[in-house]
Amino acid sequence: MVETLIFKTLSGVNGFARHISRLAGMVCLTLLVGCGAMWEAAYPLQDPREDLTFHLASFTPYADWNLRTGPLGDPQIYVQQSALFTGASIEMAAPMVDAGKQYFVGVKLEPVAARRLAGATRAPEQVSSVVRKPSLPGKLLARAPGGWQGYIALLERSKLVSVMPVDQPIAGGTFAIPVIDAAAAQALSDALSARPD
Repeated sequence: MVETLIFKTLSGVNGFARHISRLAGMVCLTLLVGCGAMWEAAYPLQDPREDLTFHLASFTPYADWNLRTGPLGDPQIYVQQSALFTGASIEMAAPMVDAGKQYFVGVKLEPVAARRLAGATRAPEQVSSVVRKPSLPGKLLARAPGGWQGYIALLERSKLVSVMPVDQPIAGGTFAIPVIDAAAAQALSDALSARPD
């Protein structure tokens, strides 16, 4: 009888201990998930495409635009300080080649960036972010005999990567980035398609 009572007591204690153990495990798991969420809120994942920025550009200097030079000193172009959009605004990028063996990366933008690009490339007036010297050239995208003319520069952490000529307004959010060869097209396409880990 005493042995049965001890056995029942031990069984109850063991059951209670298992229950406490499960409860403690659930509490620890909940705390870990909460800590992970707090960590992500404090240190959000950086989209690597944020380092790639697209700017209006001109070979003619503007008061507040910065001179950027290609890796071998050419081209030299002035870029607007504030970016039109970043690589994170790109929905799709793919390496391509045309019939003339010119390699490029075809890009499709998300709607907000597409509207920004359309507005910037159809603006007939000066698009400089701060106009300090009215005597400077008044039009970035001007009507030329062959149509529109202007440029968009792609920078990676302020280093010039590519210059894209703009010969007409870009209304649909799709455009091409010229590159020198197939390897460069693949590398740029991969960089524009990268996602945060």
